[in-house]
Amino acid sequence: MTRGPTFSLTRNGVPVAAGSLALGEAEVTGAEPVPVNELQPCSFLVDGREAATEYRVWVGDRDPEPGEGSPAPRPVGVARGTAVSWDEAAHFDGARGRVWVRLASRPAGSGQTWVPRAQLPVFVNATKLSEDRYNVMVAQLRALAAGLVFDLYSKMFRSLQFAESAGAVSSRSSQVELRLLERLWASLAPALQEVTADPVTQISVSRGVRPSWGGERLGQRTVARLAAAGLDPRRPGAPRPFPAYGERFTETPKTLEHGIILGLLRFLEQRAADCAGGVRGHVEGIEADRALRQRGPVGVKSLYETEDLPRLQRLRASLAQADRLRRRIRAAQGAGPWRGLQPSFRFPTTPVFEHVRPYRLIRDEVRRYLRSNLLVVDDGLEERVKSTSRLYEQWVFFQLAAAFRRAGLRCQQNEGVLRRSHLFRFTLEMDRGARLLFLTADGRAVGLRFEPWVSPLHAAAERGDDYCHGMHGEAAWSPDVLIEFLDGPGPAANVQYAVVVDAKYTARIREHHWADTSKYMHIRATRTRRQVVKQLWLAWPDERAGLTPRDAAVAWTPDGPDCPRDETVQGVLGAVPPPRLPDDTGEEEGWISTPVPTVMAFVVGLLTYLGVPHQ
Repeated sequence: MTRGPTFSLTRNGVPVAAGSLALGEAEVTGAEPVPVNELQPCSFLVDGREAATEYRVWVGDRDPEPGEGSPAPRPVGVARGTAVSWDEAAHFDGARGRVWVRLASRPAGSGQTWVPRAQLPVFVNATKLSEDRYNVMVAQLRALAAGLVFDLYSKMFRSLQFAESAGAVSSRSSQVELRLLERLWASLAPALQEVTADPVTQISVSRGVRPSWGGERLGQRTVARLAAAGLDPRRPGAPRPFPAYGERFTETPKTLEHGIILGLLRFLEQRAADCAGGVRGHVEGIEADRALRQRGPVGVKSLYETEDLPRLQRLRASLAQADRLRRRIRAAQGAGPWRGLQPSFRFPTTPVFEHVRPYRLIRDEVRRYLRSNLLVVDDGLEERVKSTSRLYEQWVFFQLAAAFRRAGLRCQQNEGVLRRSHLFRFTLEMDRGARLLFLTADGRAVGLRFEPWVSPLHAAAERGDDYCHGMHGEAAWSPDVLIEFLDGPGPAANVQYAVVVDAKYTARIREHHWADTSKYMHIRATRTRRQVVKQLWLAWPDERAGLTPRDAAVAWTPDGPDCPRDETVQGVLGAVPPPRLPDDTGEEEGWISTPVPTVMAFVVGLLTYLGVPHQ
């Protein structure tokens, strides 16, 4: 019986145990994950290859890394006898957590579409970037996103009376926010019970038909109605009581303050529900990776046992806590004098809130909470394991955004970076093509784009893209970050100058990195067809790299590169998360994070070089 082809991960040319998949006619997915270290040399092997067939491998969403001394990556395997193999190298350099190795095939030399054949799960233990630096990178992403929310939305929210005391943005886990809500509720509950027992009331005037014995003063409208009905109350023997239309004065708890309290209770219930959803997503993310994190050396406790199980216990306790809190808040909504009222989402100053003790306590406690918790950024970074290389690309993008902001440019537009999930809650989403727009003091604008599509000229014109390239036979390009200097903020603004920053989470910059990215110097503005990219920088996590132009005849100065603006510049930008968070003092109006020095120097030099006013 002839054995069919198999796909394997190999070390020293030997297939790794539990790392082989038998290929069938349909795509197959391996159930057993293969643990590897980030920089561990390994390779891939198709044994028993099919006749007249070529195979291609992707590590995650990219081609494999080249072997030492290889001129370029080799995504298509090399046939050797009955097998097809790939160069041995650190193919998982830059990965972290679960990564899928995908295999596809097609008839040899046909140019047809690649047909998926297998997916092999690999769990990558990061070794190049320390855990401390990784955690700092995550923390800075949170802080930078929170600062961005503040720039874009805080003025709008401060215009709401309900949020008049809010001045900052918080970026915290759902568990921490739940603890804050519990603490707030412990202060509010006694005051709410006191209000329920002795609510403030107001005199209410109602009009309508009511029984009258003739002793009240009757208005003209009542007299006219009685006359029309042929009834004269003054006549002896007139019926008593008789229906009379008039005003009735009653005492009612339907006050402005009670409508505001109901609105606050609805707000807090929604917050508790949001926190429960975030915690639940975290639990699901941990359980999804359970099979990967349970694996480990014999006799040594796995990551699931040492880290995940205690974390799951805390998360499930938080879920129970959120459920109890929501039940209490919901019960309070139906038990007080505010039941049946229309909730109000504003917080005006009234005599009751100023001078009646339980109402004043409710106002003060809620305002204290809103000062730091009105705007919340839910980044989801704790809920899933993300590729370190992908996280590094986003971190570089936000570092550049922070540097432009610290240089005095205010972010005025957000496309595809932040999504508002509720009125006061945001989700960090980095879509391909996301864009931030900063305004300059002289009326110009600076755009920051994340992975924009750069299509061939005709396709870009048909789609209305801002950028294109004229290289024949090339598919769409997608640099990591494109910095554009525009002559204005409007949609008809023209690009005056552009810079590409491509993030390379790699141990060192090799020649093939330049070969892969040099094409970005041919990016053109679709409207004017001018070649606009004049600088190309490769950002990579190396503290010693600094800002180093590739051309030794060019040097980077505080005023940017020491060459004319019409010349092109290429170089490396050393951008690495610090081993610990800096002691940020915070800026005015809530900007709460600091870019690393090399990125800050790069942005300031770039602005000076192009004559853009900055602080």
